[in-house]
Amino acid sequence: MLFLMCLFSFFLSLLNTKFVIFLSEKLKIYDRPDKRKIHNELTSRLGGVGFFVPFLVTVFLYSFLVKGFEVVDFLICILPIFLLGLYDDLFGINPIVKLAAQIFASFIAFNLGFRIDYIYLPFVGYLFFGGLSLFLTIFWLVGLSNALNLVDGMDGLASGVAILILLSMAIVSYVLDRNFVFIISIILLFSMTGFFVFNINPARIFMGDSGSLTVGFIIGLLSVVGFMKALTIVTLFSIIIMLIIPVADTLWAIIRRSISGRSIFSPDKGHFHHMLLEKGWSVRKINFLFRGITVVGSLVFFFVFLPQEYFLFTASFLIFGYLFLFLLESIVIGVRKSA
Repeated sequence: MLFLMCLFSFFLSLLNTKFVIFLSEKLKIYDRPDKRKIHNELTSRLGGVGFFVPFLVTVFLYSFLVKGFEVVDFLICILPIFLLGLYDDLFGINPIVKLAAQIFASFIAFNLGFRIDYIYLPFVGYLFFGGLSLFLTIFWLVGLSNALNLVDGMDGLASGVAILILLSMAIVSYVLDRNFVFIISIILLFSMTGFFVFNINPARIFMGDSGSLTVGFIIGLLSVVGFMKALTIVTLFSIIIMLIIPVADTLWAIIRRSISGRSIFSPDKGHFHHMLLEKGWSVRKINFLFRGITVVGSLVFFFVFLPQEYFLFTASFLIFGYLFLFLLESIVIGVRKSA
């Protein structure tokens, strides 16, 4: 049943993303080139609509067909983020207002049970956060949501990294029998792969805030409910290492903007992928590197969370996913050239 739902999500995402591209052209909803951006053509920025709507439809359908799969609280958490991102894609929004809305959505998630309550420290024992739990949960969810958004500055970068992170979470949650995390992550993975076909360089559509903010927030929620209920220094470190690309790029953005006296919300061309492009790296080569770093980080995540006997088997699945993205890119590029 789940495999059929995943295929349904993939093909629905393919069709819907194609339709969103067509609709964007008709309504002239574009991300326009400027001196800060890499692309040179008018490109749709409604990719979130392309893959999130099929994901939503599939999750609703699966919850209807499978008794005991409850998603209402989860959807209450993520819908405000998606609508916030969509509004920003269509009309633009003040960064402070956007941050306030993200904090509010995270507050909702906290009250619905998606929270970081404690950490286990060696030689100390369990350290319960108490009132700090709300702050830490909001910091984590808002941070990851914006982290993926910041990485979304080059064709196939944020989407490829997110797909590999979701694959890693799906693999580990399957082995550990954490069904909710597995089902959500695998359906979203297939839906994003349908979108990825059109996000390959040169992209015909971008994730936009409706896509990157929402996926980052979902990854944050899934990490909290799936892997932070028995948090230790080691497990926290492994989760951060798996998310190293968006986390490191965000920290670097905050540091360089603060040093230069600019607002941390002000866009620039100082991200890691911009720096590599300036050194002459191709988009494909940068994707190869960043996805590879994500795979290495995910292997650390596997090593910490999985029994030793599962490591090689699960690692092979992840490496296959890594290679599959480049194979899919090659096929799509070949089809485009022959068309």
